[in-house]
Formats: sequence, C-alpha cells, structure tokens
Amino acid sequence: EKPALSNEYLLRGAVTYLSPVDVLNHYVLWRNYGYKELPHPVFIAKNPSCIVGHKHPIMLSEECIGQQVEPESELVIYFKKPLIHQSVNDIVKQIEEKRLRIGITIENDITWQDPAKNIPAEASRIKSQYSFASVGPFLELNFDIDSVSERKSILYLNNEKKQECKVGEWKYSIAEVLSYYSQNFLTVGPTLISMGTNPENLQSVKPGDKVICEVTDLDILVNTAVEYRNAKS
Repeated sequence: EKPALSNEYLLRGAVTYLSPVDVLNHYVLWRNYGYKELPHPVFIAKNPSCIVGHKHPIMLSEECIGQQVEPESELVIYFKKPLIHQSVNDIVKQIEEKRLRIGITIENDITWQDPAKNIPAEASRIKSQYSFASVGPFLELNFDIDSVSERKSILYLNNEKKQECKVGEWKYSIAEVLSYYSQNFLTVGPTLISMGTNPENLQSVKPGDKVICEVTDLDILVNTAVEYRNAKS
C-alpha cells in the first residue's frame, strides 16, 4: 500500500498540522556539528513551510546562491498517533500488533550552511532556520521494520551519483527514536521524522540542478533547484 503524497496534500497538512523534525542520528553528522558522543537522539524542529512534494521546485533565495547548499537523501518516518512515554518494547509491540501505524517515505533534506554567519557547531539553528525539505512521492505503510535498515539511500545530482549508503547506518533504530521522542515531546498531529544519513561527499546545489533521491523500494523523489525570483508556485 503506497498512498501518493501530492503537493496539495503535503502543503495543506504542513500549514495546518504537519510537524517536520530532523534527528542527528549518524556519527559523522553529529561530529560535524561538534558532538563528541550522542547519548540520545538529538531532535531539531523545522518550519512546516519548508516542505514541498515530488517534482516541485527547490527555491533558493538570492542570499544562499553561491553558498554551500547541501542535499541529502534520507528515509523519513510518518505517524499520526499521539505517543506518550513509550518504551522501546512498547513501540515495537504496538507496531507488530498494528496498533501504531507508521509509514516511510523519502526526504531530500537540503541545508544551507552560510560561512559568513560562522555557525559550524550550532546544529539546531542550521537545520531549523536554513533548511528545505521535499518529501514523497509515496508513503509506504506495510513494511518490515526489522529489514528496513538494509535498504539503500542514494542521491543523484544532475544524474551523477553523489551519495549512497545503507539506510540503517544509524546510531538509533526507528523504535528507539520514537521511544525517546515520546518521552520528551508532545505529539498532537501528523509528524515526520527524518532518520538521518551519512553526510560525507555531499555536493552543493545551484539553480538549474536536478536532484534525485532514491530509497530502495520507495520509487524516486525528483526536484529541480531554481532561483526564488524565477520560481513558479
């Protein structure tokens, strides 16, 4: 079962309900942001307006053109049920018994790191204020949570492969991330959590670039970067 994530659905949900969250969950990424160890998942809330759908433009503002604007192909988990103080075992059991229904999809997580602002270690500000996320094209609801970590995440920039890694190169599993999230945050509506990826060998995007993100068995997510003043909504 793979419901389509149309741009109209995403934008309507984003404006009204959707809570996009990024998690620092890969050892290379958290070290890049100045963490020596990661004793628990670090969550970073994003502005819901950063979300768009498949084939819609990545709109780059004039101030970030020519700067380091990095795309990442990531697996994203989606859920609607409120989660309150759930243990890892509770999460696993609810998923197995289908009392907690979660979906997975692809995200093109784009982060602008402006060197002029000199904020290499301020991960929360970089990822929350200077980010853009395209999501889709489908939401897969029936999947094996134990084998999803074996899937591959791949990113192509202008049809050239720039990133490839196993989805499950995470510090924390889906169940561990959801458990920690439930114990520290209140979920009141549909939530997207980007599970993180290996950030090595990333390439900056510029207007005209075509970015393709792929996760095994989830089709592909395609977006083209454009200058904001030339974007068509």
